[in-house]
Amino acid sequence: MWTALLESQFHFLVALELFRVSFLDDLFLGFHYLGKPPFYVIAILFLYSSLGLRKILALVGAALLNWHFNHLLKEWIALPRVFTEFPSNPLIEPSSWSLPSGHAQTSLFFWLCSSLLIRKPLYSALATTLVCGIGLSRLYLGVHYPTDVLAGWLIAAPLAFGTAHLLNRFLPLPPTEARETTNPLKNSAGSGPKPPQSGA
Repeated sequence: MWTALLESQFHFLVALELFRVSFLDDLFLGFHYLGKPPFYVIAILFLYSSLGLRKILALVGAALLNWHFNHLLKEWIALPRVFTEFPSNPLIEPSSWSLPSGHAQTSLFFWLCSSLLIRKPLYSALATTLVCGIGLSRLYLGVHYPTDVLAGWLIAAPLAFGTAHLLNRFLPLPPTEARETTNPLKNSAGSGPKPPQSGA
């Protein structure tokens, strides 16, 4: 049954290869590299001002634990990559095991968790785009079965929600962020009605 499931997914990936064009190749290779460690380092530097040092360090530590957990699962399950089991044309050839997808699990954990900490619609939209793009890139590039990506997302989601809940509960926001969150309708100078002024 498992072999039949993998074979059906392989046929889906072969059909997906028919849609390959240079523009999409470049787009999904770009998403592939956005799921690499250097981009997360850049993202962490940008998040520092919003989250503060303690939350950033906690987020980094949790992300590293999530990555290590993914590595342990890969070694335990030891599912070969699709291009080593079936004749296909991957655009890249990673050497690690297939299930669950490391790119999918890491990206969903990091971007979902940070979105729950930041709580800004624009940031959440950007995070959603990155998670979807990185996940779809695994299929377009021919390096993962769809179930690899789905498994990575399903594993990362509860971990991200749990981590964000703990960080929001035990690590307070920086003072400026806390004031903005607890008092979003803070009066700005001149926003209320002004008393009438007598003429000169």
